[in-house]
Formats: sequence, structure tokens, C-alpha cells
Amino acid sequence: MEKIKRKRLVGEKVLLEPFCLEKAKEFFELYQTSREVWNKFITLGFERYEDAIVYIAQQIKQDMTMAHFIIEKVSGKMVGFILGDRLNERFVARTRAIGVAFEGQGYAYEAGLLFDRLANKAGFVGEVAFIEKENSHAIDLAKRCGFTWQTEMVVGWAKTVLEVYAKPLC
Repeated sequence: MEKIKRKRLVGEKVLLEPFCLEKAKEFFELYQTSREVWNKFITLGFERYEDAIVYIAQQIKQDMTMAHFIIEKVSGKMVGFILGDRLNERFVARTRAIGVAFEGQGYAYEAGLLFDRLANKAGFVGEVAFIEKENSHAIDLAKRCGFTWQTEMVVGWAKTVLEVYAKPLC
């Protein structure tokens, strides 16, 4: 899986580039501009630039994680990120976030298709997405990407309701 984790993928609109420390500043800046929305659905725990460096380093170090920045192809600007955490030998859990300024431009959809190829090459047969029930944008995107609703679950002391979506990889 190590070779797959470090693979760069090219699409029509976006590139998927493996997490690297050299992009920590840009990642932190993107987080700052999207913090209010991202914090509703994803906990990254950034308060300072140094926190972004630690987060990226942790993701790189994880054997069970494929982590990529989503880069707009034309401008070279970071527009988001996508992660895959191995649940077991067959399935990967996918998480993604697009910067607020870049929503609605098809970047997340294309990044998802590229990620499917990556997960397939890593030997996974399916993907799972855990999405907060209130995150209608993510649910709509998951459906457009071929995910289907499986079940609902309540997690944590705050009783967060997550919708579980899954899809097979070909």
C-alpha cells in the first residue's frame, strides 16, 4: 500500500497529491478560510500553523491512511483534501473536504473518482462514508459518486447522528 499512498493522480480539473509537509502552510491557510464550515463536520484540531504540520505528519506516518491534497490543475492552488482510512483488508472509509470558496465547481466529485482508482489499485473492493445527517452537501455528493445509504448510527457523548453510505469499487 505504501506505493499507492504516495501516488499522484491527474484528472481534468484536479490533481491528487500525497500529503507532504511542504504544503502545510497552504493547507493551514485553506483551513482558516473554511474553518467555520469544516468544524461543523470534521475535527482537525488546528489552532496554529504548527498544528497543521503535526496533523500532516501523523497522516503520512499512518500505515492505514491514504491522504491527498486536492489541487486545482490550472492554478496549482490547493482546494481541499481527501483521506482514506483502511477499515479492514477489503474496505476503506473516505473523508473529504473542499474549501468553501471552491464548492460547486466539481472538484470534490472528480477527486472522488480519482480516489476510487487509487483505492481500487490498493486492493480495496468497496468504500464507506460516515456523514453527519445535517451535512446535506456531502450526502448529495456521496449519492452522485455512487454511494448508497446503508444505515444510521449514533456516536459519542454528543449523540451525533451519522448516515452510513457505501459503494463497491470495480
